[in-house]
Amino acid sequence: MSLAKCLVPFALVATACAGGDSNTDPNPLPSVLLIQGSDMGAKFQNIDILRGTTSVTGAMVTVNGVTMPETNPGRYQGQLPSFLPPGAAVVLQVVAGTLAATGQTTVPQEVTVVAPTSGATFTRGNPISVTWTSSGNPDRFLIGLQWFSNGVGSGHQVSVAGSLRAGSIPTTTVPANATSLELFVFAYGDGTFTGAADPASRMSLRQASVQVPVSFAP
Repeated sequence: MSLAKCLVPFALVATACAGGDSNTDPNPLPSVLLIQGSDMGAKFQNIDILRGTTSVTGAMVTVNGVTMPETNPGRYQGQLPSFLPPGAAVVLQVVAGTLAATGQTTVPQEVTVVAPTSGATFTRGNPISVTWTSSGNPDRFLIGLQWFSNGVGSGHQVSVAGSLRAGSIPTTTVPANATSLELFVFAYGDGTFTGAADPASRMSLRQASVQVPVSFAP
């Protein structure tokens, strides 16, 4: 390109001389919405919406027709008028500018932890075997162990298939001074999406078991 052809207004030099298009975004956002329930539930809703890694602000988000307000950039939270029963349909709708997506699932069936029982004692460092019952087959189960250490809550989780009713969770990450240890199992409905939804989107609508207190032998 000759010097004469580069004698254009300063604002256009970078694109004109580089052979670029001033009307083209060099880092365009994806044309799909990444919708992540974090978590959704039978009443209370927490939903994060991204385009790539960019939080989507100003979207219209509803769950079963109820608007979920934006409480932080890209995070939408709210609650339904009452708890939905197991098996009830849940419809999540998101409209962000020209993009729209819909997710659908049902409230998972109730989960009951069979073993361990409340107050059970285990050897630190050994995995804890957990069994449970549930009349449905959700998309997945999550086995969790939570505790407090130095006044701070923490935990560890293991995901297993929705067809299983048994699993285990390691205890090697539990600190020696941990207190208030509790086991639980969540059933999750991740849902199916239509419209401009990223394939990695999931509703993560959970049904929680009762928390089971456990401890380690001295």
